[in-house]
Amino acid sequence: MTRRVLVVLFLVAAVACGEAPVAGKHTTAVIDDLVARQYGAASSRYRMFETEVISPAAAPTWRRAVEHVDATVREWAIDALSRIGLPEDVALVRERMADPVRGVRKAAVSGLIRMDREAAIEALTSGIGSDSPEQVTLAATGFVELEHRPATALIVERIQDVELPESTRAALTQPLAALGGANVVGPLVEIAFDSGNGAELRRLAAEAAFAAEAEGVAEQLRRLLEADDEYVRTLAATMLGE
Repeated sequence: MTRRVLVVLFLVAAVACGEAPVAGKHTTAVIDDLVARQYGAASSRYRMFETEVISPAAAPTWRRAVEHVDATVREWAIDALSRIGLPEDVALVRERMADPVRGVRKAAVSGLIRMDREAAIEALTSGIGSDSPEQVTLAATGFVELEHRPATALIVERIQDVELPESTRAALTQPLAALGGANVVGPLVEIAFDSGNGAELRRLAAEAAFAAEAEGVAEQLRRLLEADDEYVRTLAATMLGE
């Protein structure tokens, strides 16, 4: 190897070594601002040094921050790692879907979708079948973010599960409305029509049934004109023009 090649390799290595401390310095400063609750300063610093903060050289600092006691730091760390996009961080981001704080869980879902769509579908499919109400709703909203309409059958199955808390079933009405399709209207109408369900669940189901974009479902929706809940009947009459 010639001396000139050795010099070039040395310079490249020196630059790479220099990038890591600089990226780590700016990233640590962002984290320190977050810990101090100086969110404006953190955002400004992040934008100013984005090239360094969202670079592979900053990944080790963000990985350590994923375990931070401060939930906001964890949330930013997950988001940053997903934007850096190194394959070795996919599993780490996915693990944070089980974080005790909702904001971190949501960041993990969005991050996983950004990094690896197939891994996200796998994780969300597992979540929708979970015994944890939080994981069920998290997965349903994740499928909406993915615009993954094949998941409607999975969500319909869970919203029909009377073992789930009614508050969770009610929360599933919005993802079903967002994903839409004729296959969601019938189950939503059944839930809205069933007097055995609570008022909030029935009314949200009725609203979702009308909000879902679907064709050939007019007769199913007309059933709601006979519901024993006045709100549901009024909604149906208004939406159907009767």
